[in-house]
Amino acid sequence: MSRLLYPAPLSDSFPPLTPIVLSESLQSIHSFGTAEPLGHRVPFIFEEPARIVVRVESVIGEQRGWIRAGNIAQCLSGLPGDPKKDVKQLYIDEGFFEFDGSGYPFYLEFWSYRWLSDYYLQIWAQRLS
Repeated sequence: MSRLLYPAPLSDSFPPLTPIVLSESLQSIHSFGTAEPLGHRVPFIFEEPARIVVRVESVIGEQRGWIRAGNIAQCLSGLPGDPKKDVKQLYIDEGFFEFDGSGYPFYLEFWSYRWLSDYYLQIWAQRLS
């Protein structure tokens, strides 16, 4: 069994997660940029299955020809330790994912690889019908 090792702490302390109501059309829900290789928690909690589009951009990564950006984790809320249900690899580009939200609400965490010292993260979402 392998463990996902996180390269750095999260980007800041977090306020409580805010429930988000998704529509059937794709909507921009979150943007975040940093000049440090930090993890980042998306400040919304999803209470239903969702389609997610994630775009990661990095000036340094693009200049050096890197393709891997990090991982996005679906963290279940309401269980001890907020276990990770699903972890997907992200690239410096766009990724399209579907996350099952039946059973427990969830939130997303992005963990950049430690060599990616700058990144801009954009997330769009829609209800999975």
